[in-house]
This record gives sequence, structure tokens and C-alpha cells, in this order.
Amino acid sequence: MIRLLSLALVVWLAALGPAEAHKVRLFAAAEGAVVSGYGYFSGGDRAQGVVVTAEAGGAMVYSGVSGDDGTFSFTATLRADHLIKLDAGDGHAASFTLRAAELPESLPGPAT
Repeated sequence: MIRLLSLALVVWLAALGPAEAHKVRLFAAAEGAVVSGYGYFSGGDRAQGVVVTAEAGGAMVYSGVSGDDGTFSFTATLRADHLIKLDAGDGHAASFTLRAAELPESLPGPAT
């Protein structure tokens, strides 16, 4: 009986998965060609001093570090989907796709 309960406890704990307390998330938006956003943990704390990168049109278009308030910003030079990634270390990472439609039509599209 104790073995069965122990096994059930182990299976239940394994099914819980990783703790949510330190899960990192990412948000970004465009105002004109300026893309800005922030990273935050599920508890609400901002992801400060973490690496943020962005790719568009198959090329790296931004690499930087979030500020003391967890924010970042850069100016988009292409009207293309931007895949923005945040790496907070220890396996905590998040990504966000800013769609081309959110950027000005005056920006050139990606090279074909």
C-alpha cells in the first residue's frame, strides 16, 4: 500500500511540470517604426538586464539588453514579421512575433 501511494505521489509530482513562479513572458508593440516592449515574470517582476534579439526577413535586426525596468526598443527598418526573443538565463526564454501589418507601409519589404 505504501509503495502504491509513493508511486502515485511521484507520478503526480512529475505531471505538475515546471514551476510557474519564474516563467518569463514577452510583450512588444509598434508605434510607427519604433518597436518597444518588455519582459516580465509570471509574478509580475520585470526581466531586467536580459538579452533581447529580433530577426526579420531572415536576418538579425536587433540585439540588446533590457533596461532596469525590463524594457527595450529599436527602430524597424523592414516591413516584415519580427521574431523577438528574450533570454533571461537558466532556461527562462520567451518569444513574440510582431506582425508586419503593425509596421508602417512606408518601410521596405524583405529582400526576395
